[in-house]
Amino acid sequence: MIDQITMKCNNCENEFVGRYCNLCGQKVMGRLTIRGIWDMMVDDIFDLDKGLVYTAKELWINPGRTALNFINGRTKKYYSPLKYLVFWTALYFILLSFADIDRPSTSIRALIFRTSPPFSGESIQDYMVIYGEMLFRHTDLFYLGLTPFLTMTSYFIYKKKNFFFAELSVLYLYILGQIISLIALLLPVLSSLGDNKIALVFMIPLAMVVVYLIIKSHKQFFGESWTKSTVKGLVILYIGQLLYWLTTYTVLNLIKASQ
Repeated sequence: MIDQITMKCNNCENEFVGRYCNLCGQKVMGRLTIRGIWDMMVDDIFDLDKGLVYTAKELWINPGRTALNFINGRTKKYYSPLKYLVFWTALYFILLSFADIDRPSTSIRALIFRTSPPFSGESIQDYMVIYGEMLFRHTDLFYLGLTPFLTMTSYFIYKKKNFFFAELSVLYLYILGQIISLIALLLPVLSSLGDNKIALVFMIPLAMVVVYLIIKSHKQFFGESWTKSTVKGLVILYIGQLLYWLTTYTVLNLIKASQ
C-alpha cells in the first residue's frame, strides 16, 4: 500500500509517492525500533551488493577504480572513505584489547613535556617513542594525520591530472582504511608470534601486500603504466611519510620549547 500513498519526506518535506523521495532520496521510515536498527546495521555491513563487505572486496580487486567511482558520484553501494577508515580502526582497537601483546604503554604527554632540550638527540628518541605510540595505540589519529600529507604529495606529482585535493583524499582514505583492515584481521595472528624473528618474517609479506595495494590503486586511479605507477606510488608513500614525520617532530619540539 505504501507505493500508492502520497508521502511527505521527513528530510526535505517534498511530497512523493513510493518508498523513496524523488528529490533527496530519503527512504520512508516508520517509528525506529530495535529490529529496525539491527536490520539497517546488517544491511549496511553485510549486504554483498553494497556496504562494508562489498567495499572491502572491491578495494582488494579494484582499489583505484573504487575511489574513482566514489568521486564520480557512484556512492550508493560503497562505504564512504572516512567511515571505512573509522570502522576498521575501531575494530582494530577492539581486537587489540583482546590481543596478548606485551608492549608497555608510554605517556605521550610526559614525553612532550619532558625536560630534554628541543631539537636534540634526546628529543629525537622521545619522538620515535611518541611515533610508535601513535601508530600502535592511536591508530585512527595516526592515519587521519597521514592522509593530508599523502594527498598533498600526490596533488603535486599528479597536478596535470586536474584532481581536486578532496578527490585525492578519497583515494588515500580508502588505501589507509584497507591497510588498517589487513592489520586488524591479522592482529590475532601477529599477537601469537612470540618470537620477534618469526614476527619479522611474517611482516615482510604483509609489507609487500601493502606496497602492491598502493601501486595498483595508483595505476587504476591515474591510468598510467605499471612502471610510472610503481615509481610515483612509492615516492608518494615515502615523501608523504617524511613530511608527516618532519611536521609532527617540529610541532612537538616547538611545544617543548615554549615550556
